[in-house]
Amino acid sequence: MATNPAQDLLSPTLTQLLETVRDAAVARVNAISWGQVESYDPELQEATIQLVPRRVWVDSTGMRQTERRAQLLDVPVLLPGSDDSGTTFDVKPGTFVLVLFLDQAADAWFRTGGSDSDPGDSRRHSLSDAVAIPGMRPRSGRLAAPPGNAVVQDPSKVQLGSKDASKGVLTAADAQLLMEAIAAAYVVATTPPVSSNPAAAGAALALQLLQAALGGSQSTPSIGWTTGSSKVKADT
Repeated sequence: MATNPAQDLLSPTLTQLLETVRDAAVARVNAISWGQVESYDPELQEATIQLVPRRVWVDSTGMRQTERRAQLLDVPVLLPGSDDSGTTFDVKPGTFVLVLFLDQAADAWFRTGGSDSDPGDSRRHSLSDAVAIPGMRPRSGRLAAPPGNAVVQDPSKVQLGSKDASKGVLTAADAQLLMEAIAAAYVVATTPPVSSNPAAAGAALALQLLQAALGGSQSTPSIGWTTGSSKVKADT
């Protein structure tokens, strides 16, 4: 038999009344949601976030209603890391984030830190106490499957591409030494006197100098340039 929502609201059963009280209490608790970054401050590592799911409620006539929520301001963005080290990256507008609402006020702790903190406010699960974790993605925006873009990190090294990456990554300092070696080879190869075949002589000398730069050979000593970082490895 069809029911009349308006009539049910006027004379609810005990079960309906308890369910209404339960739903009203749950609706006031902010726990976990998701949102989209509107703007990001890389210095403060805080963002303005628009929650994606709308607020939903049933009005006095029993009709389901929805509305867009207000933006969350100054939301701390949790970047991966430990006490004195970590990874930082730009969080671009449009990035989707997982939003968690702390069960007590966190303003004082975020200002001063510390291992023992008085919240200073009695609010619980407030929209004002949100933190965000980047990386939540719809299926349409998911990353390619590894190993094509994997970054694997352990206490001793970082591997780019996959956990099996073994090739050294060229550092800025290494690249500078390489450019200096190439420049030196060019100067020597183009400075008189040269052999009867200047191109061949220059190429041979450049090869010798580059071999030396890359760690030395039987005929040339090493000048200390390495093929890359010993801690950062990459697939080829």
